[in-house]
Amino acid sequence: MSLSMARAEPDTGNGFVKSTGARMREYRAYSRIWVQYPAVARVHGTEAVIEATVINLSGNGLRLRMNQSHDLGTLVSVTMQCEASHIVSSAEVVRVHEADGADAYEVACRFVD
Repeated sequence: MSLSMARAEPDTGNGFVKSTGARMREYRAYSRIWVQYPAVARVHGTEAVIEATVINLSGNGLRLRMNQSHDLGTLVSVTMQCEASHIVSSAEVVRVHEADGADAYEVACRFVD
């Protein structure tokens, strides 16, 4: 899926985006796009490598679907395959919840330097 085909949430006209998710209504500084990119997450300070799927991206972070939960504040390095190139970023886990399906978690991360 190309970024141009991804679904972005609507802009409210003031530079913020209102989430259209059924679970939560909030204003966001960046639009999200829904994607399905294969990824590998490496937990900083360990040798742990976890296969994951990036399910959404924004200018501030990303959400991963994976088979492991992580503590809030955990730092990870994420390598995702987008189109014909790899993108590597560092991120901090800010939210985790069980996803629909067996032994799956959605892990929300914000980008860090």
